[in-house]
Formats: sequence, structure tokens, C-alpha cells
Amino acid sequence: MKLPVEKPEQGLIDAIKDMNTPDVDDWESVANGIFMIGRLASYHPTVLVPRFQEVIRLLSKNVSLFGIKCCGVAANACCVIFLALCVRETDTISLLFCQTLL
Repeated sequence: MKLPVEKPEQGLIDAIKDMNTPDVDDWESVANGIFMIGRLASYHPTVLVPRFQEVIRLLSKNVSLFGIKCCGVAANACCVIFLALCVRETDTISLLFCQTLL
């Protein structure tokens, strides 16, 4: 069960650090970062807005880099982010999401 994050801003920093690991064998850290992004998207979506493009790029990178180990988790996190943020700022977030993926 996912729970809210006590310090969402620090959780985002830690998640980005985990997903940005230079060690290609450390897929567990990447998965932890991706799970944290999912929790932030579920409970604290506005924390993701300032670093939205960076988060989406890291999720996309990790889908292709780690393949099946993190692919499903990253894809799910993207969906949670999109759904959570679209409720609040549909036009802006949709535009950023499309620009990031192009």
C-alpha cells in the first residue's frame, strides 16, 4: 500500500538521485526512485510540477535502460503522474508531457 511522504520535497530529490544512478546494475535503487515518484504523484503531485520534465525524462530513460526490471513500474508511475496532474492543470501539463516525449 502506498502512503503519503513525510517530506515530499526531499523525497523528490532522493528519487531523482536514485533514478539518476550511474551504476547500470543498481536497478533496485532505480526502482525505489520510481516507486517514490509514484507515491509523490499520488499524494503530493504539485511537488513534481517544477521538475516535471526531468522526472519524465528519467522515467523514460530507465524504461529503455533497465528493460523489464523497471519498465512496468516506470510506465505505471508515468500514468499516475499524468492522471494526478491533469486533474489540476490539464492544458499546461499536457503540453509539458507532449514536449518531453518528443
